[in-house]
Amino acid sequence: MNVIVIYDNSSETNTYNCVQLLLNALKLNIELKVTEFFLSKDYIYNGCLSYPDIDSKTVNGMEYIINSLDSSDLLIIASPVSKCDISNEMKLFLHRLSCCYLLSSSRSQINDKIGLSISTTSGAGLFYTSKILKRNLNSLGIKNTLKFCRTLYEISWEDVSLKTKMRIHKDIFKLSYKILGLHNRTYNKKRLILRKVIFSKDNNALIDSSPNIIQLSSWKYQSHLHNRHIQ
Repeated sequence: MNVIVIYDNSSETNTYNCVQLLLNALKLNIELKVTEFFLSKDYIYNGCLSYPDIDSKTVNGMEYIINSLDSSDLLIIASPVSKCDISNEMKLFLHRLSCCYLLSSSRSQINDKIGLSISTTSGAGLFYTSKILKRNLNSLGIKNTLKFCRTLYEISWEDVSLKTKMRIHKDIFKLSYKILGLHNRTYNKKRLILRKVIFSKDNNALIDSSPNIIQLSSWKYQSHLHNRHIQ
């Protein structure tokens, strides 16, 4: 299972630790290939672009992230609440990502992927932030979207109480099983479609190559000629 994670910043916040808990829970049931991006160091972007300003150079700047996203099965956007909203870096990144997908021909490839937003806060704005992140995932064309959000008053993960960590672990495991269920459903659907395509090609090749099988259309045409000859 290919996973791409986009972090708001490179600091190991509570949001980062929640993502790591989820990845460890998924690794217990399936083999993972994880690609992580940190906006503060892996992605440098100044200013804001409007849709008419997008060109090929702008798309090429996002090429590596888009290629990783196209080959992934699960997209995780991890963003802690900043001033009751997502950070400016995350806003600009999501804006540019949506613009690139509007121009690219690979938009249909993202439909069957799983999108997950993870956010934490020590104050207000958690519901609004998680709603905005989930809406951005839907705008990219992702049908299966999930969210995980928690209010943690402790700034450092080490300061979080053991009782709270155990509750988070329990919720993370439930979330991992949901993700695995969606992944298996999508994988089985793709495999069934591929099997039907291969089966239909094999049948057509068998009919065309076998000399002992008379095609229905050919038989109808010969019968028509025979009736005309009798009359």
